[in-house]
Amino acid sequence: MDNADLRGSDSQGAYLLRAKLWGVDLRGSDLQGAYLCGATLHDANLQGAYLQEAYLQGVDLKRANLQGAYLQQANLQGADRKSASLEDASLLKAHLFEATLESANPQRAVLHGAVLYFAALPEAGLRGAVLGNAKVAYTVFRGANFSGARLQDANLKEAVNLTQRQIYSADGDYTTILPESLSYPNHWPKAP
Repeated sequence: MDNADLRGSDSQGAYLLRAKLWGVDLRGSDLQGAYLCGATLHDANLQGAYLQEAYLQGVDLKRANLQGAYLQQANLQGADRKSASLEDASLLKAHLFEATLESANPQRAVLHGAVLYFAALPEAGLRGAVLGNAKVAYTVFRGANFSGARLQDANLKEAVNLTQRQIYSADGDYTTILPESLSYPNHWPKAP
């Protein structure tokens, strides 16, 4: 199905185990609850696609366009999203256990309540992303851009390679839990 044009298709609950979908155009498609485990979606266009509760374990999304995609409660365990565009995507309560988002661009993405255990986000562009109430444990943030990222209620205590500079550039407050090695920036609101 390389380079297929499936814009706006209704594929709710579709079973696409290990499907090879290089360059496929799925803009605005409804893939709610779809089973795409192990699928290859290199260079696919999923802009504005509905992927709520989709099973995307081990999916390869290298250079995929997921701008504005809806991935609420999607299971992305072990997904490889290197250089994927996730601008304005909604990953509300998504499961990103062991996911790789190296050089991914989740600018302004909503990761509220997302599970980011053992994930890798080196060099990720988290500018303006919402990480409130995210569950972060042993996630690597080496070189990630946190400018304007919203960290209220985020638990970053067990984050790996998180620096004071990254924290300083983010927006957080007294509800943000930081690793013991980092201190709260003076510009963050204090407890009432």
